[in-house]
Amino acid sequence: MLCRVRGFHEEVYFLEEGEVLYIESSHNNVIWHCRGYQVESRDSLKRLEQCLPGGFMRIHRGYIVNIRQIYSVCGNEVRLANGDILVIPMRNCAGVRKSLLSRMEKELLSPQTVHSSPKVERQGQDEIRCLL
Repeated sequence: MLCRVRGFHEEVYFLEEGEVLYIESSHNNVIWHCRGYQVESRDSLKRLEQCLPGGFMRIHRGYIVNIRQIYSVCGNEVRLANGDILVIPMRNCAGVRKSLLSRMEKELLSPQTVHSSPKVERQGQDEIRCLL
């Protein structure tokens, strides 16, 4: 999937879904964290949450994460393929973790994505790791 993002100075970016690691809210803007670069645009996570495909999930008031870019989930931390760590709020941790792990397993192990997806390895009940 291709995401069309309009920057601050009317420039238009076409981002491949696989390039996007996560999207961060910053005041009235969002920052698209991609592999090796960032793009800022005027938007809201609430609107993006409704527009983005099922491979993205809101894990925090300030973050939407690309499920395919998650390396591991341990405790209340989500570690991404590039080494960035996003924290799941403690008050929502159990529900978000359960939903996130369930969606990761479905997304990464679905018949349509088996050949192009990383392998998933369960590390006990509390951790799941994607082998990239």
